[in-house]
Amino acid sequence: TLDGEPLEGAIIGFQPVADPNQKFQRPSTGITDASGKFVLGTYDKADGAPVGKFKVAIQKREVTSKLPADFNSEMAADTNITYKWITPKLMSDPESTPLTAEITRSGLEPSTFALEAVNPPEIEKTGPQVRLNGP
Repeated sequence: TLDGEPLEGAIIGFQPVADPNQKFQRPSTGITDASGKFVLGTYDKADGAPVGKFKVAIQKREVTSKLPADFNSEMAADTNITYKWITPKLMSDPESTPLTAEITRSGLEPSTFALEAVNPPEIEKTGPQVRLNGP
């Protein structure tokens, strides 16, 4: 949830916490629906996630700049884009997020992640102009 309301269209990432007993741990992802619910996929869309402990990244941002009419994702690196973060940017990176979860045979704990919006919203600019001017 975001400010107590369901958050639709957020990308959810579950990054396994290192476990010396596991050889390889693959991350799992999902996208929230209109009710804020999500189904994780690890090898395939919606095939679930393995039992274990995870760092949880949640991200949703909106493009606020005007994009070229013929824009596609392959053009992103060469296009100046301004985003407004809907979720706190801190939560978008598995390295910095404070969110954690555990998946057991009984299910997910916690089953809900309650986020609060940042005011004013965080703005991020990407593209060649940003790289030219530096951070």
